[in-house]
Amino acid sequence: MCAIDPIHNTVTLGDKEDLLATEMILKDINFQKYNVLPSAYQAAIKIRYRDTGHLARIQQDNDTLRVSFLNPVSAITPGQSAVIYEGDDLVAGGVIER
Repeated sequence: MCAIDPIHNTVTLGDKEDLLATEMILKDINFQKYNVLPSAYQAAIKIRYRDTGHLARIQQDNDTLRVSFLNPVSAITPGQSAVIYEGDDLVAGGVIER
C-alpha cells in the first residue's frame, strides 16, 4: 500500500498495482441535483480534472458518501476533489477523505 504519513514524516512506496482501489469516502459534499441521493444509486465519478469518469455505486451516510467503484481506479488521492455526474448533469462534488 502506498501512503504518505505526515505525522510520522514517512512515505510508503509500492508498485503501480498498489495504487488501485475500489472504494473511497467523500466528505464536504455539495449537492447540486438532489438533496438526498436515491437508494442503490449509480453514477459516473471523476477524480481528476481530465478524468473520463468511473462508474460507481454511491451510498449516502449522513454527511459523507461511500463510493464503491465497479472497476479498480488508480491513485485515489485524499484531499483532492471528486465530482459525480449523471450524464451531463452535475449531481454533487466533495473532497476525498480516504
